[in-house]
Amino acid sequence: MSLDRPLFEDLAESHTRVTAPIGDPESLVIGNEEREERTRQLYSLLSEFEANVLTLFLDGLSYEEMAETLGKPVKSVENAIQRIKRKSAKINPC
Repeated sequence: MSLDRPLFEDLAESHTRVTAPIGDPESLVIGNEEREERTRQLYSLLSEFEANVLTLFLDGLSYEEMAETLGKPVKSVENAIQRIKRKSAKINPC
């Protein structure tokens, strides 16, 4: 996992992108399929709480907003994000 890239960059892109960049259509489809597969793999590794945190993160909520939404302390959200990062690195080695 690169420290130069935002957390879950690939997942955030697939979650928020409305239009695809101009390029080879076949490459775009393959890239989207690969990103979706990595997303499925990551979610399969996460606990229910971690999956909820990731979903809220991808929706753009702050740690404080996630904690309030989930009824948990901010520290629990921070810890979940760290676990998600480690699990993501297993399926997205850089």
